[in-house]
Amino acid sequence: MDRMRDLFAQVSYGVDGGRPFQVLRANVADANATVSATGAEASTSLARAKLHVPGLPLLSLIELDQVTSKATCQAGRAPVASADLLGPVTVLGEEVTLTAGGTTDVKVPGVGEVRLDLSKKETASRTAAATALELEVSINPLKLNVAEVEGTLTLAEVTCEAPAAPAGEPGAPSEDPAGDVKPQGAPDETGLADTGGSSTTPYLAGGAIVLVVAGGGAPALARRRRS
Repeated sequence: MDRMRDLFAQVSYGVDGGRPFQVLRANVADANATVSATGAEASTSLARAKLHVPGLPLLSLIELDQVTSKATCQAGRAPVASADLLGPVTVLGEEVTLTAGGTTDVKVPGVGEVRLDLSKKETASRTAAATALELEVSINPLKLNVAEVEGTLTLAEVTCEAPAAPAGEPGAPSEDPAGDVKPQGAPDETGLADTGGSSTTPYLAGGAIVLVVAGGGAPALARRRRS
């Protein structure tokens, strides 16, 4: 279990002259993971969160009230994944309406583009993954004469895997008939609020935070700081 009152995530390599740059701040952040002999469950939530990218220190990439996600994997049962976003969402200063399970594109002339995917869920016979919000970012504020920023940010992501059913008992049917669906987890090296063993993984923000800055020569990986 990993519980935090405040969350700070910052990058400090290859951006903003090498100085630490705050990417994410949330007033309330929680990540929980439980594992037992019969199953695993992971959940995470962010409240009153703001995301920033290098080059736009005064304008939030996104502001939101609350996002939550949960994945439950029990032996012999179909895995369950859920993700929700509550309250208004503001992207690059504009309030937007998001569609659950759909994609929303936001374009701001002279600033950049953001593509948002809300409530992404994947389940297979023993695994489940849920992402509350995924953003593809392309920022190039030409009028401000700053570096171009490209990347993907993931908020409130969880994964789980159920233990194998006892011998002689059939496994749970998959909710996704396509089969062979693998949960999408954030890279280990980001190290952002991940807890639990291999069977549960909650992320408050991850892999999410890989922003390639033009001229920087390398990705900038986010780090976390607790308060």
